[in-house]
Amino acid sequence: MSHTQERPSQEYGARRLAGELERIFETVSAKADEFCEARGCAWSQEADDWLRAERAVIHKPEARIARDPAGFVIEIDLPDEPLSDLTVQATEEQLLITSGPGTDGREIFRLLRLPAPVEPASLTIDLIGQALQVVLRRRT
Repeated sequence: MSHTQERPSQEYGARRLAGELERIFETVSAKADEFCEARGCAWSQEADDWLRAERAVIHKPEARIARDPAGFVIEIDLPDEPLSDLTVQATEEQLLITSGPGTDGREIFRLLRLPAPVEPASLTIDLIGQALQVVLRRRT
């Protein structure tokens, strides 16, 4: 955990989250198509190609969600390498953590369903070593 990360940007809103979902879907889909073509497009293995493409493109870090009196504290373990464009987005029910590609070519893409509705505008983030700490207030 020797590398420091730039402070992540924070955003909220369903449209931005939907855009990220569409972008990562297209990236994984293109990689799955590459794997399919490389083995002659045997149609019985589409799921294997998709899962292999996800592993090649996406890093899904461990995440822990804890309740506190006002809402939730979420801790996400970041890889031990510099990340570009680390972003945290929130909606009332979900949290999305993304980044640009790391040195291994994979990008962080972690979507978490929250245990209860939150106030997306209350999103605060902090880097503690190689962990990202996200705090969200419960919706009242």
